[in-house]
Amino acid sequence: MGANLTGFAEHRGALEALSWNAAYKHHAFMLAEAEKPDIGLFQGLGRGTDLTGEFVIRDASHAALIAAEEAIACDALTRHEVNEEQLLAAATWLGWRAVSRRNAGRAEAARAYGNLMREAIELLVSKGHTLAQVQGRMQDGQKLVDQLFPVWLDRARATLTVWVSALARDFDAWPSSPFPAFSEVMVSQFIEWLEAAGLFVAHMSIPAIADYGQRTDRDAEVGVAVHISGLAAWVEHVCNEAIGSSFTDKGLAPKLERLWTHQSCSALRAAFAGRYVPKDTLFQDGVRLVIDRGASTMAEWMSRDARLACLIRNEGLHRGLSSLDRREMHDAACILLRTAMGVWLTKQLPNS
Repeated sequence: MGANLTGFAEHRGALEALSWNAAYKHHAFMLAEAEKPDIGLFQGLGRGTDLTGEFVIRDASHAALIAAEEAIACDALTRHEVNEEQLLAAATWLGWRAVSRRNAGRAEAARAYGNLMREAIELLVSKGHTLAQVQGRMQDGQKLVDQLFPVWLDRARATLTVWVSALARDFDAWPSSPFPAFSEVMVSQFIEWLEAAGLFVAHMSIPAIADYGQRTDRDAEVGVAVHISGLAAWVEHVCNEAIGSSFTDKGLAPKLERLWTHQSCSALRAAFAGRYVPKDTLFQDGVRLVIDRGASTMAEWMSRDARLACLIRNEGLHRGLSSLDRREMHDAACILLRTAMGVWLTKQLPNS
């Protein structure tokens, strides 16, 4: 079967301009005087003895690089007699070819067309336009970019928001609690707080757990167990951020107790202490021991989640969680997320 060349003649000039720009853009680095490489915390380990690899171009050198890239982009269009509108039309054509190849199961061809579309957009960005401006001028620009190069953080945040919003309703089932209701605004504030602190594990693990949950194979079960273990460690990092001071406590439980020292959390701290599980208790026995104690108040309910989170964290850290089935894994994810939400919620109390 012959290749489908429809559109190549029409966009040949734009394609040649892209090829020229890609080749000569690398020369822009030669015009930017490289400063001493930023070897970072690990002193360049992993980059070889000659410190090859990434380095940082700053200040005047960075300005020279930007100017050189802009000059090359303009030259690419001039040499091949292509204007910006023609390049934008070519970008749209490349994008839809990428989508059609992807839908036909031809991933490599789709990736090639998608990368060319991205290069067309980047060429115009090099000329001083913003990404938003290029997408606005390009037919179906936003739609194609979202399909071919989705923003990871936006997608991850959306998935995490769905989970957190669903779990927020669990908190609102206790109207007599001293804690404020977990509103939609607070859901957004909680996620923004995580992002400001660099606590992105839930952004990665929750979408992965959701995806694995749709599969029945053994690999998916292992993947979920790994992400649950990571999420359990993440809860401890959430505690560290909430405490916000230097401390030597090791383990999740002592950090939770330290967090709940203010008067508004006295009932929560007491309920947590009342669900103490002896150190040598087997994981399954410890879970049953905690669950068997009922919860008639929000403090008891939150302390139950928190104590289960401690058990999940310790089991995941020391022995792994492969013994849990898929439903138990999902429950564990919800328990860990609710515990982190509860940690953040305590910081919203007046005297926290």
